[in-house]
Amino acid sequence: MGNFNQSLVALDERILVVKTGFMAGTTFGGRVTSFHYKDITGIKVNTGLITGVIEISTPSYQATEEKDW
Repeated sequence: MGNFNQSLVALDERILVVKTGFMAGTTFGGRVTSFHYKDITGIKVNTGLITGVIEISTPSYQATEEKDW
């Protein structure tokens, strides 16, 4: 669990990325994204002084210069 209540959940066949509030880009509510392991083409970790980002790439969800916090 991260500082802003976001989570990375590893299941048997897929990974869930769970974000709420500001980190999900919403004031209220949240967002969940699911990635099947067989579809993942890359994982990149970027860290800064205050925050960090885990980028998961698949054929349909490519990492970009604009970070999806």
